[in-house]
Amino acid sequence: MRLGELLVSKCLISEDQLLKGLSRHFRHHEKLGECLILEGAITESDLLAALSEQLGLPFFQVIPTELITQESLLIIPKANAKRWCAIAGQDNNGFIVFLMTILKR
Repeated sequence: MRLGELLVSKCLISEDQLLKGLSRHFRHHEKLGECLILEGAITESDLLAALSEQLGLPFFQVIPTELITQESLLIIPKANAKRWCAIAGQDNNGFIVFLMTILKR
């Protein structure tokens, strides 16, 4: 599936946003994903996730280190954190964010 079609099917962009992105793509000879980011239609993370799906590759988003504090590391017991590949973090508003990944072993 083409990138634009994939983004529309996932409701990440509208048909109109795709047409604007394609217009820029053809006018400036830039990659469609870059055009959609520059137009404000998607984020870089949206693009990377869509490209990974399109290519059948895993996508891993980096955990912002400023979310991880000494206090947040104590929220999930160490044994569970290892078993679930999980970590807790805290943002500026005080919300706890649990970040997990599924690893094939």
